[in-house]
Amino acid sequence: MKWSAENPYLYKLIMTVYNDNEAIEVVQQDVGFVQIELRGKQFLVNGVAIKLKGVNRHDYSPTKGRVTTYESVEQDIILMKQHNINAIRTAHYPNSPYFYELCNRYGMYVISEADLECHGFELTGDYKWISDNPEWEEAYVNRIKRTLMRDKNNPCIIMWSLGNESAFGYNFRKMSEYVKKTDPTRLVHYEGDFEAEISDVYTTMYTWLEHDEKLTMDKVIHTTQKPHILCEYAHAMGNGPGNLKEYQDLFYKYDHLQGGFIWEWFDHGIETVTEDGKVYYRYGGDFGDEPTNGNFCIDGLLMPDRTPSTALTEYKKVIEPVQTEPIDIKSGLYQLTNRQEFKSLNDYKLICCFYEDDQLLEEKEQTLPEIATRDSKQITIAYPKLNNFKPGAQYTVHLIYRLKEDTSWAKANFEVTKSVFIYHKEPKQIVAPSTEGLDLSFTEKDFTVIVSGENFAYTFDKVRGNLIEARFQGHTFIKKGPNFTWWRAPIDNDMYYLKDYKNKYFMHLGHEIIRDITYDINNGSFDWTVHAFYGTTNSSWYYDLTYKYVISPAGKMRVEVNGIASGRKENAPPMLPRIGVTMHLNKQLQSVSWRGLGPHENYVDSCQSVYPGVFHANVDKLFVNYVKPQENGNHMDCDWIGLSNKNHALLFKGNHPLNFRVSKYEDVDLEKAKHTINLVERDYLVLHLDKQQNGLGSNSCGQDQLDKYRCKFDDFSLSFEISFEDVTTNNIVELGRK
Repeated sequence: MKWSAENPYLYKLIMTVYNDNEAIEVVQQDVGFVQIELRGKQFLVNGVAIKLKGVNRHDYSPTKGRVTTYESVEQDIILMKQHNINAIRTAHYPNSPYFYELCNRYGMYVISEADLECHGFELTGDYKWISDNPEWEEAYVNRIKRTLMRDKNNPCIIMWSLGNESAFGYNFRKMSEYVKKTDPTRLVHYEGDFEAEISDVYTTMYTWLEHDEKLTMDKVIHTTQKPHILCEYAHAMGNGPGNLKEYQDLFYKYDHLQGGFIWEWFDHGIETVTEDGKVYYRYGGDFGDEPTNGNFCIDGLLMPDRTPSTALTEYKKVIEPVQTEPIDIKSGLYQLTNRQEFKSLNDYKLICCFYEDDQLLEEKEQTLPEIATRDSKQITIAYPKLNNFKPGAQYTVHLIYRLKEDTSWAKANFEVTKSVFIYHKEPKQIVAPSTEGLDLSFTEKDFTVIVSGENFAYTFDKVRGNLIEARFQGHTFIKKGPNFTWWRAPIDNDMYYLKDYKNKYFMHLGHEIIRDITYDINNGSFDWTVHAFYGTTNSSWYYDLTYKYVISPAGKMRVEVNGIASGRKENAPPMLPRIGVTMHLNKQLQSVSWRGLGPHENYVDSCQSVYPGVFHANVDKLFVNYVKPQENGNHMDCDWIGLSNKNHALLFKGNHPLNFRVSKYEDVDLEKAKHTINLVERDYLVLHLDKQQNGLGSNSCGQDQLDKYRCKFDDFSLSFEISFEDVTTNNIVELGRK
């Protein structure tokens, strides 16, 4: 039986040492049969050109630093298996022997890296100072020799890595000579060998997908004559990375692109507890350390307390073992692709769940066809037979792939992956609201205009043009807004744009200048129209804005914000953080429901792991507790969003899909806080409703936002309706459909 990450079959090797026919020592070791070879522009494992779906991993503990335990390493590997990861690079040193034993047992391909790094020599002006100096040959070769000789019997190791970021020269050639002579059964890896002179694989770091000047994936694809991997890519720092799907699509498209390793597995924060018992995580600069890279070590798929980040959930979906694509959704025709390299889909069962918004209609098991590795087949799924579709309701099918039986890393019925599709969306039943007996009037008092009707009142500011307050049944539900904004709390991946954002474009200092305000009652409804300029300090580019509010006698308010990109548009930044409005709401509206993408946060370049549906959550659950606070919690493609307390709700309905984010913190709070303990809750909720938000990218170290995912300085139109609703007798989902 051959060993692979998919089927880590091990044999017990027992070696007995004799002296004069007397056994004096017995050694036992798990071994596996695996063959690694180069063939043309590919490397093969057991005759198959595999795809590495990997991560870089450091030894780490939030309480013990670099001291780890067998149990914690085992937890790491189990979590990786549960998230469809099949490979680890030991960045940047050999791990404890039990790490390799666990990789053998659970099934992980390993690039085992020697403890060799000379990164700091870049600062001398001679990066290869000792790497190309024969006097250092013995020290260099000794590093890989000790690594190889200790761990050579582990089947999980498919490549020996000579080190990390140490330039290139004479001593690396000698290291490679030693490895190829001593262990010709495995490959040699070294990223610093830019011409792949001695490395068996052409390997790069953070190779961009698109750029005018930098090395990009298309250049690599068409020039390399060896297998290509990304030993580091998609820097998982803070809220990010984006673009994982684009990289994986390339890996699947080209045979010689054989995958990569996300940087990295863990956020390296040091657990700290305040006097009042709050836990937070310190990082560079918090210990009087200088020089420091600050929070650049907070760059993992796992948060310090082992909570999977959104990025890890996204990666799990992107590298799923079974891909599901719709061929003809209306007729229930779907194509399944087996992305495994050695196994059919016999380990899985397919469960189909059918939903009407958030209500489960039916659940059934669908027979999976026999699909060979990397092959595709089509299946037809029969949807539930309903007498009628409810007006305004959305119908989805969930195709859930679960384990049939227990494995070493998960119990039976564990969800390996799932895909969700809307198979029907019933139009709303348009019923003109009755206004009979409803009166609408407005009064002017000082600088305000108060629009009132039965059980509601809206107050507008005649000077600043904005809505000051909205009351329903005597309670204040809206405290401010909607106000246009293009700023968001910076994410770590914005770090190289922040200097320009703030010092060149002054984007964090947006100003709104009111040109004129008109208001009156027309055809029974109150119209409030504001014309304004929105720009920044010393800017020649700006938005020409028009706000239009229409309040019906029943108390519903329609809001429309139109922006014309104006001025010297060539001076505008290449991308804006967002285009939308922000509002302050009553903090009692703690229950949030929406129909859109969920259940977790999503952004335009990080949304493969979410799916369409109706979701419910508390405001606190929507906050993503990044070690260094930043923009988080966005949800896209929403038809409606409802925020409610026990009795009442504010319901927002978009004429076009909306992004929303609700939080107890202002963007400025997130921006200024160094740690989560620095955040102080506001006495209101902050709601963002966006037409568009910028992508995440990976530009803390790697690709910035792809052009198609950029929020640009263009004309826009954003519109939605706000209504006050009684939820003591009405279901929020039913209200959202109307």
